[in-house]
Amino acid sequence: MTVQMKRRVLIIQNPGTIKEPLDGVKVDVREMRGYLHSLAGGAWENDEITILPPDTEVESIRDFFNANNRDVQYYLIYFTGHGSYSESSGSKYWLANDTVFTLDNLKDWVNDIPTLFINDCCQGVEPLNESVAERKLFSITADANEREKYRNAYNDIIRRLSKGSFCVASAASLDEEAGESSVNGGYYTSALLSQAKHLFTNPEINPGVYMITCIHSLAASQVEERTNGSQIPEISGYTRTSAPPFMVKL
Repeated sequence: MTVQMKRRVLIIQNPGTIKEPLDGVKVDVREMRGYLHSLAGGAWENDEITILPPDTEVESIRDFFNANNRDVQYYLIYFTGHGSYSESSGSKYWLANDTVFTLDNLKDWVNDIPTLFINDCCQGVEPLNESVAERKLFSITADANEREKYRNAYNDIIRRLSKGSFCVASAASLDEEAGESSVNGGYYTSALLSQAKHLFTNPEINPGVYMITCIHSLAASQVEERTNGSQIPEISGYTRTSAPPFMVKL
């Protein structure tokens, strides 16, 4: 029997403009959704995943949390698009209408609910630097009983997270651009999903729930090597004994 837990995914995207498109964003959104729906990604259901349209306003993001905070016990937020950094506001995430939300905004909006925030965007010190890149589709299907097992394993880890925990996994370090390809999407998103797929399908890898810290470490090495050290993903907001789950293998 499924152990009921209210959890929600919010996917925020900014594919750029006609003159300056980020062609990999559509790929990022499609493949991250597919991964999360899979067993390895935690067997999220369709009604637990909200994908905001490209023309989303900041108010719509805030309204999402206002509508869900009373019942939700865990958030996974994923942003793909343009990002920057300013001394006054810290990390900033740009929407298609040139409005922004910040890391502090997200922390306020989730209201201490345990959260994993993954972002695949640049962290150029303003003025904004642009660029971003690659990955393969992760798709696994299973019957309801199998999905139930994976959901329960995922949920067991979420329950151990402390109130107010907010883990941030970023595609790039301060003052770096994040690479992308029009075929496979962002380098960081691609690396996260390919490393998760490798662990899941490799028979020599032990079963278990693998935390975002583990997958991030593998992905970061892949991205750093691919970019000759010009893009170094980073992660913060976790402890050795308390980090959000990212891949389940049973």
